[in-house]
Amino acid sequence: IKNVTQGGIYSVVVSDSLGCVTSDTISIFHSIPQVNLGADLNICGLDSIVLSVSSFTSYAWSNGDTLQSSTITQLGEYIVSVVDSLGCMDSDTVQVFQSASTIDLGPSVTALCGANDTITLDATSNYSSYAWSTSDTLQSIIVYQIGTYSVTVTDSLGCTASDSIEIIQSNPTLDLGSDISTCNYSSLTLSSTESFSTYLWSNSDTTQTTIVNQEGIYSLIVTDNYGCEAFDTIVVT
Repeated sequence: IKNVTQGGIYSVVVSDSLGCVTSDTISIFHSIPQVNLGADLNICGLDSIVLSVSSFTSYAWSNGDTLQSSTITQLGEYIVSVVDSLGCMDSDTVQVFQSASTIDLGPSVTALCGANDTITLDATSNYSSYAWSTSDTLQSIIVYQIGTYSVTVTDSLGCTASDSIEIIQSNPTLDLGSDISTCNYSSLTLSSTESFSTYLWSNSDTTQTTIVNQEGIYSLIVTDNYGCEAFDTIVVT
């Protein structure tokens, strides 16, 4: 008896008590089956998916299947063990998961600035199909009326996602008051009577008030929380 640990060709010569001689030879080699289930799978939008491997002598799936392929209807980890014609084994594992797409139309509330303003709502080009609440099926729509707009998108795997946005009307007004005529002043404070998000005076000040010390025409552009602007001018003489 001889134990072998390496592949190769082994032979033996034997003789019996009568002096008769015989021999035999055997080839020992490594068999390394390789089974591959591929990358983890996202089955979003699908009722089932078929996992399959290449051809072996026997198969043992972790869900009890014993065929070359297995139909999967639930999320989770799946393992297959295979045996080749020489009795050598290998196994592989795959995760079957479901990951939904996401869609973001921007801030939940957006404003039309003035009666003639329009807004383009864009769902981006990352999806296979689009279904807007307006019945449009394009990537983007142009809206010019207040209301709530929603879109449902579907990606290449059948995963869906939805988002909605409320469109309101914002018409900020700005009044710097009547023109000012005064004499012998060293400085004068001009101010917006209402609060806004941003201010830009014609003298480059960016606060709600500005101090002027010479005659001239002063203007102010303000922006509200929705990005809508208002403008006014005052003359100081």
